Amino acid sequence: MPCDNTISDVKQKPNIILFYNNTKGGVDVMDHMLGQYTTKRKTNRWPLAVFYNMIDISALAAYIVYSENNPSRFTCRKGGRRLFLEELAEQLCMPTILKRSSIPRVVSYFPTKNAIECIIGKPIHSLKSSTSVDFIPDEDDRGHSTIKGACYMCYHEESKRKRSTRKICVQCKKPICVEHSKTQTKCNGFVKTD
Repeated sequence: MPCDNTISDVKQKPNIILFYNNTKGGVDVMDHMLGQYTTKRKTNRWPLAVFYNMIDISALAAYIVYSENNPSRFTCRKGGRRLFLEELAEQLCMPTILKRSSIPRVVSYFPTKNAIECIIGKPIHSLKSSTSVDFIPDEDDRGHSTIKGACYMCYHEESKRKRSTRKICVQCKKPICVEHSKTQTKCNGFVKTD
């Protein structure tokens, strides 16, 4: 590293500035390329800012390695890096998309189902048999609900109590308290019609 105060004869600049200009051009080029396509968002948490920077640098490094190994694929056309990043993001997201496409609660929402079908390129009902993704049961199928309700059986007894509960019967899907449910979270078979 130059540590003296000598000035160049030709450009009348300090040698340390000329050394920086000759050797640090790659850093400026990398910063420029990272600024074109970035994942950064405004944040006050520095670990998140470092994480965004790591994602940007790793995506740029992947593009450089890929373009060196496949010179004619993305580098010939304008916007080649953008196309590479789109394909990289799609390949990284595809396992999660396939997993979510097998969850009935997720695909019951039409816009989500439509978006998944557009990305995958085939209807979701044909994917259920072809994918080997483990089925994740719906939250209601396990006998619990995110919404509190009054126990159906407590209310229909003589006392008309409104015992609050989050448990539901897995058969009739009505709120049921611990006292009136079995270990399988099923009601005792008492169904009173109005």
